[in-house]
Amino acid sequence: MVAELHSRLTLACQFTPDELTAVAARLRARADTIAPSCRPEEQRDLSIAALVVEEVVQLHTDVRESGHITAHLRRMLGLGRV
Repeated sequence: MVAELHSRLTLACQFTPDELTAVAARLRARADTIAPSCRPEEQRDLSIAALVVEEVVQLHTDVRESGHITAHLRRMLGLGRV
């Protein structure tokens, strides 16, 4: 089970933020085509999945930016790498 999770996480890490953004857009578009009166659970699930993917992309961006900021501050302070 742990090996399977690791394999899935490795696959997910191979997507670029642009690719993940496209996945989120497709999920949201699919959710929008479902009539709420017919399959409300499926529509909700697809919308939530799109939101989760968008949040992952934002988190990825935030982590990368904080790393760049930290590296810049370390250089400015003459601390080098740890």
